[in-house]
Amino acid sequence: MDPIEPDAVRLPATLDVETVAAAHAALTARADAALVVDLGAVEQVDLAGLQLLCALVRTAAHHQRPLAWRGASRALHVAANTLGLGHVLGLPEAP
Repeated sequence: MDPIEPDAVRLPATLDVETVAAAHAALTARADAALVVDLGAVEQVDLAGLQLLCALVRTAAHHQRPLAWRGASRALHVAANTLGLGHVLGLPEAP
């Protein structure tokens, strides 16, 4: 949890095939309302992690639920943009 935004879901430093199930569980536990996702700690991400974030964007749009990203790391921006997903995710500016 983020001290500034206590309802934010903070994702781990590594968002990959090994951690994506736990991240998915944390995100879906909050899926019935507006969701704030703290991406600031994410320093390593693979395709499974990016797929989770894209699915989250799609699900939020489908159910017309607000979704906000906080603190997207430079590493996350690089990975998303390398795969052409930067526009899909709509990440905030990198630090």
